[in-house]
Amino acid sequence: TYSFRMPAQASQWRMCVTSNNHFSRRVPEAARVSLRGSGPVFRDLLAKHKTNPFHVWIGTGGQFNGEGVWDDCEHVLRPFLLPGLDNLRRSHVVWTGDMAAAVERWYLLEYLRQWFGVGSSTALELEGQSCFRQAVETIPYSFTPDSEIFPGFGSYIPVLQSSPVFSGIRSIGAKYYGLFQAHTVAGLAQSEHGFMGEGFHSIKRLGPYTSILTLDTRTERQLAGIVDRRTYDLVFGELEARVPPTTTNLIVVTSNPVVFPRTKNFETLLRGASSSGLTSIISYAVNGRQTRNDWISKDRFGESMAATKLNDFWTSGAHKSERAFVVHALQDFARRRSCRVTFASGHVN
Repeated sequence: TYSFRMPAQASQWRMCVTSNNHFSRRVPEAARVSLRGSGPVFRDLLAKHKTNPFHVWIGTGGQFNGEGVWDDCEHVLRPFLLPGLDNLRRSHVVWTGDMAAAVERWYLLEYLRQWFGVGSSTALELEGQSCFRQAVETIPYSFTPDSEIFPGFGSYIPVLQSSPVFSGIRSIGAKYYGLFQAHTVAGLAQSEHGFMGEGFHSIKRLGPYTSILTLDTRTERQLAGIVDRRTYDLVFGELEARVPPTTTNLIVVTSNPVVFPRTKNFETLLRGASSSGLTSIISYAVNGRQTRNDWISKDRFGESMAATKLNDFWTSGAHKSERAFVVHALQDFARRRSCRVTFASGHVN
């Protein structure tokens, strides 16, 4: 049997906020072992929950990591991943039934592994998954997606984002996020379960005084915009209708921080290094020192990993005006309702 705690009707809810549930595959095994995996985080969470129970758990993204889909499904995605294939030709690769079946199977089995330890190979991995499993069994949760499709989705160049293969993986990744994390399916997410837009935007009430606006900043994401403008119109309209006048604090959940230093100078430096050919020299120097060099490497599609990472930020040049729009809209809401707006955000790495 499982149990969870509910607060009294007029009391404040006690909540916890986390980001991610395990290390990336790119983190060396020795580092994972030295840090004892994700076990200590969720063991501490469970200990606090036992002492003073949480009424809700807010996950800011990365409860599942889809980064392995490219390597583990390489055998069937090979036409899309051929070395030397330019991205325009990649965009014409057909999404086949075999690809869909392999990717669908991968997401299901990987969720079972990452969440429940099915097929896990090490005791360290099993410990973290055991603690995570106990937490999701006993604390009501509200999770937003981030790496749930695969890291960086939506921040790649348009010719890749619009390709049949990217679109096919997006559809399956979103489906399994809905099943495991939102407990819904495409036909019911908006009509029955209160989600808004094409993704999983939601508004929830935590008692009479606190409301949560969760912005899904991954499922609809494109370089041209993190969230579709029509979705913003819908979300802010629903915010007025669903948030009661007793609310004193609106918590806005996003996977990446809205309040974060601007990356303009780094973007300018990166473009200059790329155009002058300095990135290959820097890469050689860093590789020679055996240092992690994600910021100056090319990804499997020949694109700059740094550019993709920077495009993920609200503070990147591509999303500067959209960020200002969101902040100003929330400021106007706070002013009209005389309530506080609090941001709860996930990782930037």
